[in-house]
Amino acid sequence: RLCREPENERSLAKCREGYRKVEAQISSYAFAAPVREAIDLFESWLNERDQLKFFQAVISKQQEAHELIDKCKEVVQFTHDQLDTYKQILNFVKENAYNFPFVPTEQQDKVAAILKIETDTWPISSLRGYIRLQKELAYALDGVRESLRQKIRNSYNDVFSYLENVAKEQNVPISVLSNRENVIDKKTTPSNIMVLQNNISTDAFYQAEIAKILDY
Repeated sequence: RLCREPENERSLAKCREGYRKVEAQISSYAFAAPVREAIDLFESWLNERDQLKFFQAVISKQQEAHELIDKCKEVVQFTHDQLDTYKQILNFVKENAYNFPFVPTEQQDKVAAILKIETDTWPISSLRGYIRLQKELAYALDGVRESLRQKIRNSYNDVFSYLENVAKEQNVPISVLSNRENVIDKKTTPSNIMVLQNNISTDAFYQAEIAKILDY
């Protein structure tokens, strides 16, 4: 009887409400399934008005319910302790969707592995592995970015040096040109690797700057 009394702290209704609060936090994540199943199970029991049928329903699902509640306890603990970390890894995956193709070929297996977190129904046992993969891939992506940024610096320093020489030969003050430091900072700031790759080209910039010298 106690499990059917709404005010009892161990009642099905109280358990259901507790799980509903947890489910509201994690409803969009694949690991929410056990909590959702427990809510559905409790509701099916609570909807049974016949006392005998109610107890028969509980007894028939006793083992299943016990295993389900054990899973839910793990999900609740994970939500309390690790949800922020889990969400941070998910954000890392989403933010780098366009960057992952640039990870070196020998590390593409790590990309495939970390992408599984989006559909992993039990990240509780594999979170440490995802954390490790994130660190390794972040390091690899930073290496790719820095390599591209150095190429951008080299390309723009070369074109600026050339433009400054042309300006001197034409007796045009160097001040007509864009500020070297500002341009390079702007071109090397993006974190999107595709944008950085495109920023290596100085063709459009050169045409615009040489026009300033010729039009002076």
